[in-house]
Amino acid sequence: MALAEPSQKDIVQEINGLQVAIDRPIKDYVEHAVLDFQSTMFGQGLILKGAHQSSC
Repeated sequence: MALAEPSQKDIVQEINGLQVAIDRPIKDYVEHAVLDFQSTMFGQGLILKGAHQSSC
């Protein structure tokens, strides 16, 4: 994941009020994914959770 401007090849959608750019080749893998915030003893950050969780 990165915070950057979307390229013209990306699929851009608004999800829960956030503009999200998805790289076309991974669209099927993240279609039902959930972006979540996680805080552990190792640090904090965003993670993807979903139907293809073992692929992420």
